[in-house]
Amino acid sequence: MSDQLPASSLINLIDDAFLTHSCDAVRLVASDATWATLLASRRYSVTADRLSRSSWNRSTPFRLCLGDLTIRSVENHEFADFIALLQDQAIARMLVNLDHPIDDNAALRWIQKRKFTGRPGFQLGVFHLDQLVGSIGISSISHALVYFLGHEARGKGYSKTFIGPFVKHSMARWCICRIFAGVFCDNPASRHILSASGFVVTGASIIQSPARSHPAKFWEMMYQPAD
Repeated sequence: MSDQLPASSLINLIDDAFLTHSCDAVRLVASDATWATLLASRRYSVTADRLSRSSWNRSTPFRLCLGDLTIRSVENHEFADFIALLQDQAIARMLVNLDHPIDDNAALRWIQKRKFTGRPGFQLGVFHLDQLVGSIGISSISHALVYFLGHEARGKGYSKTFIGPFVKHSMARWCICRIFAGVFCDNPASRHILSASGFVVTGASIIQSPARSHPAKFWEMMYQPAD
């Protein structure tokens, strides 16, 4: 890629090369001025004019726009809204990695531990018209999908809008072969949403959520894209 295009167009081409064409690396040839703009906007780390996929991932923020919904990192001034979601017992009892009750400091540590760094192991915000309404992310080792919505955002079709595109984007970005999900059996609405988004049930187990008094049956699911 050369400097015949403005820096913003080069960035779009670079993103497309990694997301659409599964490139392991992109060779960049640019003028000093274009390099300065690229580095200022993305802070690319380039070796011998080659930008690797791992370097691109570290330098490229996650932002997925789907009409009125946007998936992106939660900024510091939005942490209070995120903490409020984490302190909702209805949300916590559907998760396997969140204590309840949880105080502000513990919730903040939960958020910071899952900050986006360019690789799986993150939890992002789901925004409707710039208002935080939920969260979605992928675990670092098992590549398990974790998502939830606040009470006022449920029943509006948001999950069906963002889960499928998020999963496809993530699989392309990190070259992930499989993404899993799990749903407690007393949450059939979530199972239905995941099924509509391309997940299939692969088994069941008994899981203890920290926010539940007793272990409960848990559907195990895996994303299976249509051919």
